[in-house]
Amino acid sequence: MNTELLLKAQQLESKIKELQEHLNFVDSQILELDSFSENIKALSSFKNNEIISSIGKGVHVPAQITSKSLFVEVGAGIVLKKTHDETIKIIESQLSRIKQARINILSELDSNHIEFRYIIEKIQS
Repeated sequence: MNTELLLKAQQLESKIKELQEHLNFVDSQILELDSFSENIKALSSFKNNEIISSIGKGVHVPAQITSKSLFVEVGAGIVLKKTHDETIKIIESQLSRIKQARINILSELDSNHIEFRYIIEKIQS
């Protein structure tokens, strides 16, 4: 009986670690999207047409903004022209889905913690 409980406890401990890793990833995605949203909002109120733009791997280039439109990848390599407001709505929608996923992970993590503590108490008694 104790062997089964120990095995179950080990499985739960592994599941808890996996959920915590997922939670850390989701939290980093939320921070990234929040920051991105703020950058888009700042860009929409930007009066100067010159910016420094990242072209990847820490390399930046001066650039001219010639349009207020943004080109947004919406999936499967499809890029659509969007306004700042439309882009912010897309980001908010993504944030909403990710925050819901965070709530689900926290709920599952909580129930796994409760079950883990119960099994540990059973093993100790």
